[in-house]
Amino acid sequence: MRVYALVDDTVGKLAGGRYYNKDSVAAVTLGMGTNAAYVDTAQSAPRWYGSLPKKGEIIFEKLISGMYLREIARRVLVKMAQETALFCQGVPPKLLIPYLLRSPDMAAMHQDTSEEREVVNEKLKEIFEITNSTPMAREIVAEVCNIVTGRGACLAGAGIVAIIKKLGRISSRRSVIIIEGGIFEHYRIFRNYLHSSV
Repeated sequence: MRVYALVDDTVGKLAGGRYYNKDSVAAVTLGMGTNAAYVDTAQSAPRWYGSLPKKGEIIFEKLISGMYLREIARRVLVKMAQETALFCQGVPPKLLIPYLLRSPDMAAMHQDTSEEREVVNEKLKEIFEITNSTPMAREIVAEVCNIVTGRGACLAGAGIVAIIKKLGRISSRRSVIIIEGGIFEHYRIFRNYLHSSV
């Protein structure tokens, strides 16, 4: 076997998209991490001098990736529990554990439309061992998920529009953007907010 090139998943999606549709100009991955690739001329590519950014310096990804959205929501809940009686018992110990909240659980709580927020109640019990949440606390948890998700999706949309604008395709041509990743594919409300922002 001969290997001619190695590409990451986002570049691969863009290459595949270009094969089927020449109007495909960018690919975006919105999952646990975030990545984007787009087609541009070599002359307009910025030159990078110095070392690559370290993991802690990738701020934009930390505002929109699934791994970080769930952690932002957890941290907001910790702060609210510290400053108010949100969960009636101070700060539940498991709420203090970083990255304990998983993206599918956050999405499930956010997408809970039941009157008493039963899914939120179950997730709080299951994940954080919060057994006595009030209906108001569950409503606040769902709203925190909504705010964090909405902000993340709007920022992701702004990044996509920035790519299209950089390529000079805002009003002049049809542009196809390939979007994939677990947050986009499985988190319906995130996807809806992203569509609205673009």
